[in-house]
Amino acid sequence: MARQVSLMDSQTSDFTVFAELFAPAGTRLFRQEAGQEDRESLAELTLDVWQDHLGSGPHVGAYLQRADGKVRFSMFDIDVWPRDVPRAEMLRQMEDLRPSALRAREALEHFGLSREQVLVEFSGTGYHLWVFYEEPIPAALAQRFMQRAQARAGSELVYKPRYPFERDRDRVWLPLRVNHNQGMRSTFVEDLETFDPSQYPQEVNLRSLVTVQQVDIKRVM
Repeated sequence: MARQVSLMDSQTSDFTVFAELFAPAGTRLFRQEAGQEDRESLAELTLDVWQDHLGSGPHVGAYLQRADGKVRFSMFDIDVWPRDVPRAEMLRQMEDLRPSALRAREALEHFGLSREQVLVEFSGTGYHLWVFYEEPIPAALAQRFMQRAQARAGSELVYKPRYPFERDRDRVWLPLRVNHNQGMRSTFVEDLETFDPSQYPQEVNLRSLVTVQQVDIKRVM
């Protein structure tokens, strides 16, 4: 029994760290079963919902902009398209995308962010680079910052949020789900230079979240 309690305490602690970054108060969340068009709105991210997200679903996503027009995070969204290509072709394209992810990270660092302030995620079909803010900031301000980074990294790179709010272009899946297109789990990337999308552990890995640092937008704008 003591071992079960210990495991539950550990999982609850992991959930708390995850939720504080990706689903802070005010975040508009949704969840969706594989293959369904409709998305169910969620009032909050609970431990049970998160456990489903880590498994077969329903998986949880978020709109970057809150109802008050502010955001707590922004991101570069660097994905293969279309996503239903054969696995070998998908892996080749994802390797081709890695230099774009490296350029995006270098651009963010150029504007004053440290390596600990840029969380890199392999989404299963590409790369997401997340930036978290200490306080909610206007979406328009976050967009201006990301535009500056995009201009340095390459105009073909997609960033979010997009202001004014565009519902389908402002949403993103939360990390660590198993991507239904390729059956690959999203994971956090500790070494982007050497990361191999064809060979990486498929278990849930939250080590990178422990060292994430949030950004004071006044220091970079």
